[in-house]
Amino acid sequence: MLVNENMEIIAAPSREHLGRHLSELPYRNIPNIVNDLQNGTDIYEYALIDNLLSLEYVLFTKRFENGWHMGILTPIDKYYQNAIYMRIFKAALGVLLAFSLSIILLRIEMARRKSDELTLALRISAAELQYFNDNLQKMVEEKTQNVTELQNAMLKTMAELLESRDDITGCHIGRTQRGVKIMLEEIERRGLYPEETKGWNTELLLQSCQLHDVGKISISDSVLKKPGKLTEEEYNAMKRHTSFGEKIIEKIEGMTKESEFLKYAKIFAANHHEKWDGSGYHNGLKGDNIPLLGRIMAIADVYDALTSERPYKKAFTHEESVRIINEGSGTYFDPALVEVFNHAAQQFRNMDNDAD
Repeated sequence: MLVNENMEIIAAPSREHLGRHLSELPYRNIPNIVNDLQNGTDIYEYALIDNLLSLEYVLFTKRFENGWHMGILTPIDKYYQNAIYMRIFKAALGVLLAFSLSIILLRIEMARRKSDELTLALRISAAELQYFNDNLQKMVEEKTQNVTELQNAMLKTMAELLESRDDITGCHIGRTQRGVKIMLEEIERRGLYPEETKGWNTELLLQSCQLHDVGKISISDSVLKKPGKLTEEEYNAMKRHTSFGEKIIEKIEGMTKESEFLKYAKIFAANHHEKWDGSGYHNGLKGDNIPLLGRIMAIADVYDALTSERPYKKAFTHEESVRIINEGSGTYFDPALVEVFNHAAQQFRNMDNDAD
């Protein structure tokens, strides 16, 4: 959940909690927690008890610079489940290693006493070692898969959190993700930018691009949900979402060792409004100094903005949008990527139907 400085819930997976005061949640010791948060508590862990079911929960909170708090609430048994499983795994592995070593030492000793059984003992030991190695490799692969699933779940949850604040942004997230996928496939087919794309994890990259607008959670509702055209002051406030997004992801990176999967998300968040001629924001990067992922997202982002209806404008047609993007080649966009877009333009036209 996301809680503002007045302890009102402004974002949560369940819409029934939106707009409610945090103290209204049905937990026995929630007033004490609200008091702590209002007094400026930063990272903290609380134990909660459901008033109806007497279930124990644990709540973690993190305070942002603007006085808001991000909270994660989970049943306490699930919180400790992974830690317990890991301890059991380590204990079982230790027992297995000790047992295997004992068998090996015993058979070596028997082989020394009976030379005619040496060959058989060595074959049995080798088979056991191979069996152990195969099973250890399987456990490592399963652990890697679990980490990947956790990463994807975190990215999806953060994207849904953003979508709960702004329905327009939510639809925009899905369409830009499909646009980035189309661009990546065409870049690979044409063999463009081989050095920059070498080693990319495309699946994780496409998950990460959902967070390109994550900085908008720091933009006030009066600006984010304004039904008309923004004033210059409001537009300047909106432009700060790229720097806010970069800082939010950097904070998450600092709180976890498994932060490698966030590197793509930070590039998307910080650079998708940079322009080829250096007139973009928030760093004013120019040409090839703009990360390739930022240049790709710039095209997918603008295409969706052009073809989507907004409170302050009507949707442009596909043909008009293609023309506008081509007019921005060399100023707003990477000329080489505009050529990629032109070859894939029909796929952009059809991508909503493909999603259906």
